[in-house]
Amino acid sequence: MDQVRDRIRGALFGLAAGDRIGGPTAMALRLLEGVVARGGFDATEIRGRYLVWHRAKGFDQGPTAARVLDLLAAGRAPAEAVRRADAEAGGMTAGCNPMHRAAPLGIALAISDDALAEAAARDAAITHAHALAGEAAAAAAVLLRLVVRGVAWEEAAARASAGRAPRVASAMARWRDAPVDSGGFAPVVLHAAMHFAGTAASFGAALSAALSFAGPSNYAPVTAGTLAGARFGARSIDRARIAPVHDIAELERMAETLAGSIGDGA
Repeated sequence: MDQVRDRIRGALFGLAAGDRIGGPTAMALRLLEGVVARGGFDATEIRGRYLVWHRAKGFDQGPTAARVLDLLAAGRAPAEAVRRADAEAGGMTAGCNPMHRAAPLGIALAISDDALAEAAARDAAITHAHALAGEAAAAAAVLLRLVVRGVAWEEAAARASAGRAPRVASAMARWRDAPVDSGGFAPVVLHAAMHFAGTAASFGAALSAALSFAGPSNYAPVTAGTLAGARFGARSIDRARIAPVHDIAELERMAETLAGSIGDGA
């Protein structure tokens, strides 16, 4: 049980360590607050929390989420906002923001294993019309859940890829291969993040390799940090690696909330 708690905390701190700008972690915490408040995933609740944050100080959400939230703030209906943002982007809305912010779903064990992938896909659909954004978010959340539970990395990777869309499953199957694309397309980000988290011997090595590959842009390092944090645990993470843009006290509080509520979910 202590190891599960340490991996839960590690995922959250790893997310923040990989997020050098702050937006993905801020959105993830809004998602986490909504899950805790409702005892599960509620799309209306989560959308409302994203929008409140966006209106107050939203930043670094990625172009698709930012556009949808702008449209929602202007009074557009949710489905219309998502359709319009997708049309304006020429259908290129398979970005990695939903995968970044989905980390709380993987570590919130109040959401059942059976409901996890659907919850991640539904969260992605709040902002991203492209199915691959939801597929990658679902795969990452399931992978994170398995790692938190202590499943060995190789087995977790194979199980998490089962039933996913071919583009995502193929990216996951190649996690041992060094990435060559440092962009923000969700399957590409998932592949790179899995490579760095799965092949490193420590959290620090995983994060350093991801940052060296992708730079400080919030693509691969965010999910690499999340997965490596869960794999190696919070005890492996030097808090000095967490960028000063984050509120460490808030992270500690939310980590304790999750770690203290695992109960029968573990």
